[in-house]
Parts: sequence; structure tokens; C-alpha cells
Amino acid sequence: YTIPEGNKIAQTFSIYSVPTVMLNRTNQPDNIAIGTSRLENLNVIGDTLAEASIVINHTFNAATRKLDITVSGQVANTEVEQYLLSILIKENRLVGEQADAFTSWKCVDWQEYMHPRVVRDFVTGTFGDTVHVTNQAYQYSISYKLNSDWIAENCCIVAYLTPLEKKPIINAEQAAIVKGTLGGEEYGPYGVT
Repeated sequence: YTIPEGNKIAQTFSIYSVPTVMLNRTNQPDNIAIGTSRLENLNVIGDTLAEASIVINHTFNAATRKLDITVSGQVANTEVEQYLLSILIKENRLVGEQADAFTSWKCVDWQEYMHPRVVRDFVTGTFGDTVHVTNQAYQYSISYKLNSDWIAENCCIVAYLTPLEKKPIINAEQAAIVKGTLGGEEYGPYGVT
């Protein structure tokens, strides 16, 4: 499920191995995705007031697969007139094979695995499109055609805002493409099906 945009982002931020983790595009000290320090860092971020708000409004036509998206919000900084807004589509519940973590690489036991939160495509450019701020407010609209192979009920729109330097991410929001669903987020637990 790797896409070219993901590779470009990984190269830009020097991510060359997995597991690894960045929070809001800020490198973590031990550079691994496992550890108790993760929870502490996430709690600090969760308790921090965001520098911008993000509101996603959209309409989706199931027959034509056309998605019209408008993202708007307010920014706290009165001196910054431009940001980068990234909009992407992610899909949940994608089933693929994955190596069992408890087997040797000499005899890999491939098992079915349900992948959550897979980035399917960027609606904007890889690092976002420039949005202009007027009186601390911004708004951006774009249309997109959802791939016919993706299950719309399992898809979400994700929008996040960064300074022009591309980091850190100052806020992010998501919205299920099919209103009234959770975009596949309600299914769990993830793992071997």
C-alpha cells in the first residue's frame, strides 16, 4: 500500500527504517515506535492548544464518486499570511499479507492482516497547497474523484496544516467520506483477521 508521496515525505524527513515514529513531523528521541515515552509525548501534544482550527465540509456523490471538499479555519498567529494545507484520502480495513512477528525471516509465516489508516492518495500536492490567511482566517476548496476500487464507507478525508517550512503539523482533522459512518474507524481490533 505504499504510494510515491509517502516515499517522498519519508526521504524529506530522513525516515529510512521501520518501525519509527514522528509526532507532528517532530523526530522522537529513541526513533522507534515502541516505548512508554510515546504515551507521555502524545499526552503533552493532546493537552496543547492547537495553533489553528480545521473544519472539513464536503459532499460526496456515490454515483459519480465526485468529492467536493472545503477546508476552513482560523489561525492564532496574526503575523503569518500563508500556510501549507494538505488534504489526503485514507482507507481503513484493507486486507493484505504481513509477516508474523514471531517467526524467523528464514521461514516467514505470512498471515492475513487488516491494515487501518492507509493513505490512498493526496488530494493536494505532496507537501500541501498554499493557503492565504486574511484576518486570521483561511478557506480552501477542491474537487476529487474517488477511486472506484476504494470502499467509500471505509474512507476518510484528512486535512492538516503546516507552516511553509513543512513542519511541524500544527493541527489535523478527519471526516468520513460517507456521512453517518466513521469511515471504517469503528472496526477493531486491528490485527490478524
